[in-house]
Amino acid sequence: MLDETRKRRRTLPGQPTTGLPGMSRGHDDEPILIRSNWGTSRYVYNPRHPVGAGLIIGSLLFAGVFLCSLRARGSWSEDELRDAVHVAVRDLEATPQTLTRGPAMTTA
Repeated sequence: MLDETRKRRRTLPGQPTTGLPGMSRGHDDEPILIRSNWGTSRYVYNPRHPVGAGLIIGSLLFAGVFLCSLRARGSWSEDELRDAVHVAVRDLEATPQTLTRGPAMTTA
């Protein structure tokens, strides 16, 4: 039955078999997520699949916009930064600071 369907379609290799642009016959069997090649059991986007490539580009755009919005929102004036540092120094100097002997401080 499946062979008859393929014969009726008469599609050439590389010719789109679905209504989606960019989806060719070669990408039908490619998964969107694949195992990482770094020896971990994590899954990563497959850049050989059009949806995987779109997810990679979308993730990069989202991260870039997010970082730009953080930078635009988090600007301190010189006076605000100086005041915050002076308050932090006063708070640290107000309480006694002691060193405790931990594993890194022991002597042989």
